[in-house]
Amino acid sequence: MFERQGEYIVARTKLTVRRKKTFEASTYQARLRIIRAIVSDGNASALAKHLGIEPKRWANYERGKPMSREVAFIIWEKLDLSPDWVWFGEEGNLTDDWKHHIKQVEAIFAKHRETELAFERVKQRRKKDEQERRQIIQSWSFSADGKPAPSKQK
Repeated sequence: MFERQGEYIVARTKLTVRRKKTFEASTYQARLRIIRAIVSDGNASALAKHLGIEPKRWANYERGKPMSREVAFIIWEKLDLSPDWVWFGEEGNLTDDWKHHIKQVEAIFAKHRETELAFERVKQRRKKDEQERRQIIQSWSFSADGKPAPSKQK
């Protein structure tokens, strides 16, 4: 789609037949979070400042708003990161350093997601245990003097 020629970023003019690129908002958003993690240690405001854009604008992109060509080219110019990867996840124009950093961050994010899922399972189990405990307590009956009443077995 685009390539660097010396100081300039130019659109490819050679027509080639290849599969249609598809844009998926969720993976686009994930790639923007990866950029933020690599460039500014997760600080969106610092990244926006580095790129020379408003933090709100970057936040909108991370929420799924389309990124303008202008900002895509700023990213390419300042970070040497191809718009093909930012928009579509195509790694053809990525430097080896970017590929390496992206793989590292993806691994960290995957591990974090596994931890979140495990924590969610624990929360669901605790909720179920609490419901069972309440049902057991509600089944108990006490006499007027506070002593346990004989259980009613059927």
